[in-house]
Amino acid sequence: MRRGGGKTKEARRIRKPLTLVIIVPALCVLLTPLGTSQAAQIEVCFAPRLSGGCDPTGSIVRAVDQAHKQVLVQAYEFTSAAIAKSVVDAQKRGLDVRVILDKSNLHEGYSSATFFQHEGVPLLIDSMHAIAHNKIIILDGETVITGSFNFTKSAETRNAENLVIIHDPILAAQYLQNWKIHAAHSTAIGSAQAKAPEAPQVSGIREGNHAEVIGTTGQIDAPIHLVSTVEDVAALPLASDTPIAYITQTTLSVDETRDVIAALGERFSDIVGPDVADICYATQNRQTAVRELARRSDLLIVVGSRNSSNSNRLREIGSEMGVPSYLVDDGDDVDPSWVEGTRTVGITAGASAPESLVESVIAAIDAIRPVTVTQLDGVEENIEFTLPAPLRNLARAERH
Repeated sequence: MRRGGGKTKEARRIRKPLTLVIIVPALCVLLTPLGTSQAAQIEVCFAPRLSGGCDPTGSIVRAVDQAHKQVLVQAYEFTSAAIAKSVVDAQKRGLDVRVILDKSNLHEGYSSATFFQHEGVPLLIDSMHAIAHNKIIILDGETVITGSFNFTKSAETRNAENLVIIHDPILAAQYLQNWKIHAAHSTAIGSAQAKAPEAPQVSGIREGNHAEVIGTTGQIDAPIHLVSTVEDVAALPLASDTPIAYITQTTLSVDETRDVIAALGERFSDIVGPDVADICYATQNRQTAVRELARRSDLLIVVGSRNSSNSNRLREIGSEMGVPSYLVDDGDDVDPSWVEGTRTVGITAGASAPESLVESVIAAIDAIRPVTVTQLDGVEENIEFTLPAPLRNLARAERH
């Protein structure tokens, strides 16, 4: 009997080997460059991330989260949600937060300027200089974040970049002086001549009345339109130049959203959305694995809740491939008649099903007929997500 669905839902009949996880600290080099004190500490990160090296985005977020008085930013734009959120969180903690952005933000339908203005962060627009090569963050007058890394998603995932975090009051004072020069000739966003761009319409790609969609719509302060098909996109009562931001239900795979995303891109000229490489990866991985599993099986059993969208979709894929497929909560739902006349039973699971339920299904089939378990390799899932700020703060408090 074989089963699949990715390495996150593996079940073995042997004891798992002990795995040691070693947390490697960020690469730190002690240097004494010109204009710094002898005690200056410099943290260096690279993108793509080096083996054993530090994560540029994570290092920036961590540094901003540890600031306790002031966060001053000078940047071209922010498309890294994690870094932008850390700046906003600092403002909410009561820190002195001020941001200087490039003038190009005034001419975009929805930009970093719109985001920070909506969040109440004091915002200045530098109309005299382009800031592309002068992107910095100054923390508490003691730490400078600089380098080619430009606070965007592309900087981490597509570009070859470097990040330098310098902990030194003497050097920070020089950067602070330069920041103040640019702030002096910049314009506060509230009094800028250009009209602040309107908030975008948000299109949510979704399936039915899924709980995730209902919860998400309650958190977005913008007009929301829910679409499921290309026809839904065509029927949207919006002009083609309307600023659009789209998000997708996480239980829909990349395959299931591709056509709708393409239709949005064709219909609207001013549109932003998540990188396709970053959405729906868990669902996509399981659907890819279950197709391979169904090709090798006489029967497919999916472990998951009956109200789970992704679990039902796994069962549907098996049926579409001509394999008898069933969705079960656990081993108690297995019907002995299903396995009569079968030689290979494939077992997979939805993204949220714990491994213990998969084991119970194996045990139930083994009680009907002796089985041999073979594991199919799936896509290794190693994407990490930053904890929400309240949890990070709680963990930090517990350590101290």
